[in-house]
Amino acid sequence: MAITKSVSFRGITLPNAYMRIDRIMGGKYSGFQAEAGIYVAAGEAQPLTMVGFSFEYVAGQDVLPTAYAAMKTIPEFADATDC
Repeated sequence: MAITKSVSFRGITLPNAYMRIDRIMGGKYSGFQAEAGIYVAAGEAQPLTMVGFSFEYVAGQDVLPTAYAAMKTIPEFADATDC
């Protein structure tokens, strides 16, 4: 599970940057914090940069899809597509 979109990084535009959730911390009652890596391509081991964000627990839903949905609520990732 990941998302993709065009991003600019240090003056270079990456037309299909690959973004995936690399870490989720927290819990049902305190909420979750996630870190997503932005990669040049799917097979890359090291991210160009990381983005952190928070999201709440959604009853009956797996935490990973909830994290991706929360990431898409961030304005800079709103137009990202699932891949």
